[in-house]
Amino acid sequence: MNKLKDLRTRFGFTQKQVAEHLQTTQQTVQRWESGQTEIPASHLKDLSVLFGCSIDELLGVDAKAKRRTEGFARARHETPWGTLKVTFAFGEREYPIDDHEYADLIDEFHSAVEIARPSGWVQFTALDNRLVFLNPAFVLEIEAVTDDQEAMPFFASPEAYQALSKDSPLTDAGPLLQEECTSLLTHLNMRSPPGETDLDEVQEQLNSLEVIRGDGKSVRQFLSDDLATSVFILEGRREIKPNSFLTVSAEDGNYHCMNLTAVAAIEVPVEAYLAHMAKDGGEDED
Repeated sequence: MNKLKDLRTRFGFTQKQVAEHLQTTQQTVQRWESGQTEIPASHLKDLSVLFGCSIDELLGVDAKAKRRTEGFARARHETPWGTLKVTFAFGEREYPIDDHEYADLIDEFHSAVEIARPSGWVQFTALDNRLVFLNPAFVLEIEAVTDDQEAMPFFASPEAYQALSKDSPLTDAGPLLQEECTSLLTHLNMRSPPGETDLDEVQEQLNSLEVIRGDGKSVRQFLSDDLATSVFILEGRREIKPNSFLTVSAEDGNYHCMNLTAVAAIEVPVEAYLAHMAKDGGEDED
């Protein structure tokens, strides 16, 4: 049995309100909840956008419990916390964060007893599809600003990033996901002439990792299986050892490595990274 009724009541929605969001009828929602009819794929994605949950959670699949990284629920506007501003010598970068990441970062940097001393890479997930690694050696200031005081940077739902990361048309996207994707495309093509959307460029951007050096110069590289594995290793080993190198690319005998002690930040596309990890996990099980 799916969990649609549980999620709907948790957020205080009526069947009619859910139906209005999905541009369908109350009777249809009632049939989904009772199990009389299956929820179509397009509406599953829209419901994930609406409630900020995974499709597995919506369907009641007994999958491994893990915190979603970390969806914006249309129905739960208090989930986003605000903006994390990180100042380097070369400038400032801003990240929209949720309540969970805010609490973790405060634990990392704030201490009422002694000066905070991060032991290595500071890691967090931003709401705009970025898994971020910060090198404290290059961070001049950290500031967290609640969205009650200042508007957050743009971000869309995980489903929008996931959909636009793939080389496939949005044929099964419902009205909510279509709206999210349109907003995301508009944001990612802000520098493009009106009406001109380079989908190849968008897809490349959503599947590429960015390494920002201490001098502010950056390298953008497509997230290959090997590079995703390196990120996974970095997640488990946050200590920055002298002269540790990250292999950014290795193709046709050409190698490009970067000294991690000279790197200020690494920004990894979350949905592309999770797709690589899921694929590797599936191969390991076979």
